[in-house]
Formats: sequence, C-alpha cells, structure tokens
Amino acid sequence: MPELTPDELEANFAQLDADNAQEANGNLEAAEKPLPPRTNNTSLDELGMEEPIFDGGPTRAEVEAYKASYPHSKLLCVLLEDGYGVLYRTLTRTEWKVIQKALLALKTDEPEKREEYVFAQIVLSPDVSTPEIIGNLPAGIVPTVMTQFYGQSGFTAVVQSLQL
Repeated sequence: MPELTPDELEANFAQLDADNAQEANGNLEAAEKPLPPRTNNTSLDELGMEEPIFDGGPTRAEVEAYKASYPHSKLLCVLLEDGYGVLYRTLTRTEWKVIQKALLALKTDEPEKREEYVFAQIVLSPDVSTPEIIGNLPAGIVPTVMTQFYGQSGFTAVVQSLQL
C-alpha cells in the first residue's frame, strides 16, 4: 500500500470535500456500488494458501507475506456481522512517531481526517489508499477498526498495576 504524503492526502481530502458538497446538493450521480457480503467461518489454519481469509480479502499466502513484511507488528482482522472484513496491522513506536509528524503537517484539526489518515496507514486489505475509497466504506468501519487498533497497540487504560 503506497503511503500518501501530507500534501497528497490534503489534496485528496479537498477533492472529497468538494465531491461530498456536490453530492449533498444532488448534483453528483451516485456511482457507489454496494459492498458484497463477506462471510467465512473457517479458521485461518484450515484455509489453503490460496484461499482468501474472508470474502474479497487477502489469501493466506498474502497474509504470510504481510507477516514477513511487518515482523514487529501484529496482523489482525476485524469482521463485522455482515461478514465485511478489514485486515490491519499495529505500528511500531517509530512508525507511530512518523505518522504523528505527518499529522502535524496536515494542518487540520478535524479528528475524522486525522483518524482516516492513520486508518489508511494501518489497513492492509481492502485498499483504502484514497479518501474516496474510505468514503464508500460502511459508516462505522473506520472508528471500529481504530478502536481495535488502539486497544491492540497499547493505547488503553492500565487494567491493573502490581507493586513488586
């Protein structure tokens, strides 16, 4: 997945904002295709290497390649009740710092844009490389995945500290 520079991301968001304004005024024809239902109750270990881990998702072989590419990350999959799936990864502390610097360069205080930028950096499947693609995802998928990402990355309240 190509990483977008802050300038490219800002330009994409500006275009998406313009498109959304036109659509809200009824001037844009809806070219949005409904997402296909994705279901799969098979465990990863039961899949063949060329079978997708969820409908429309990466194959087990592709997941293994992602694991090799990101050895310091956890690879995780969020499956919604309708079977829609998202494969994402956690970040290293160094990657998180780079993203935080890029977010500062975006010069936006809009939490949704900041969240979508991080989302685009962590999602491996489906393709979420542009704001247009992100804009056509199910409404709650970005916050759902980001909640899982923050939890899996240690951005949660300490459950218990033990004095030793």
